[in-house]
Amino acid sequence: MTEESYLQDAYRCRFEANVLANVETELGVGVVLDKTYFYPGGGGQPADSGTLGGAAVVAVSRHGENIVHVCDHRIDGIVIGAIDWEGRFDHMQQHTGQHILSGALLKRCQVETTSFHLGPESSSIQLDVLGLELPALGEAEALANEIVWKNGEVRTSFMRLDEASNHDLRGAPPERDPLRVVEVEGFDRVACGGTHVARTGEIGLIKIIGVERQGHGIRLEFLCGKRGLRDYSEKHDVTAQLAKSLGTNREDLLATVARLKEVESRDRDRIRQLSGQLLALTTSRLLKEAPIVQNVQIVRHVFEGWALEDVRHLVQELQQQDRCVALIAVKAEKAHLIFARSKDLAFDIRGLLADALAITGGRGGGRPDMAQGGAPSADRLQAALDFAWNALLPHLPGGRTP
Repeated sequence: MTEESYLQDAYRCRFEANVLANVETELGVGVVLDKTYFYPGGGGQPADSGTLGGAAVVAVSRHGENIVHVCDHRIDGIVIGAIDWEGRFDHMQQHTGQHILSGALLKRCQVETTSFHLGPESSSIQLDVLGLELPALGEAEALANEIVWKNGEVRTSFMRLDEASNHDLRGAPPERDPLRVVEVEGFDRVACGGTHVARTGEIGLIKIIGVERQGHGIRLEFLCGKRGLRDYSEKHDVTAQLAKSLGTNREDLLATVARLKEVESRDRDRIRQLSGQLLALTTSRLLKEAPIVQNVQIVRHVFEGWALEDVRHLVQELQQQDRCVALIAVKAEKAHLIFARSKDLAFDIRGLLADALAITGGRGGGRPDMAQGGAPSADRLQAALDFAWNALLPHLPGGRTP
């Protein structure tokens, strides 16, 4: 049986222990000690990392009454364990911060926390509620940080499971006897087996950074301690760079962005209006220049530098004309062919497109009255259009090639 020494002292990161056994695991050699300060993971908190007797500890987990340390090689005898303090203290900050934030959400929003996850970049809790107003979340966050700044004591104690109902614990306690209780002085008491700071001031700050609907509840993402400071520093740098690039200061950044969005909206409307006019003029010009074969207008054209979506709109306009066929190529980021016919013509244009695309090495598809496809390059687009012109003529009313 491994003595779980981390339960009494979360700040001790170097210790001496006896190796009781080496066992095989899927991840490597599992080492069982008579005592350990390595946290094995659980309750949403990851396991500690570090070394044992010079061997890297790659995983720690509980197996019955023993804690198994998976190492990169076998070790025996009396060993020195060394825990990664930076990682351990980060977990202590996040986990204790979660206790306080969950307590504040219960007090200010009457919302229970159903689960906790401590991730490598941020932490999250699942809340048993479908919706929360942002002001209420702000009040809970403010209360949580007041508790942090009071620098109250964080105490641990043990009690029998059958005593839990007499001690006003937050949440339902796990079926474990005895229970380990973590108490934030004068604020929160909850059954928990993780590692925590000794005083709330060590958490530094608690910041909610995301809220999203998930399943039958809400997932709330937050940062504590050094993670919060790092996040603030990154966002400070981003806003400073944005302000500099926009020729303003950080205080006026939102107003500047709002003005730019207003200008962009006006410009977008103007561009849309001019684009519509250009499409109408181009459609009119193409129809005026299009040859008429057997009482059918045939528009054949290669567009360069046009957006594919704009050309599609133009082809759709041509398609609305009476007795009209459009054989259109587009040289943009990718080479493209668009063939269409008006509704009053009866032949299937998909076969014509497939044969033309075969010349370019491309493929496509569509409807009997409009089909399109891409080509590997623009080199053979004109040859494809020339082929389509000659192949089209027998399909026209009368079926004669002039």
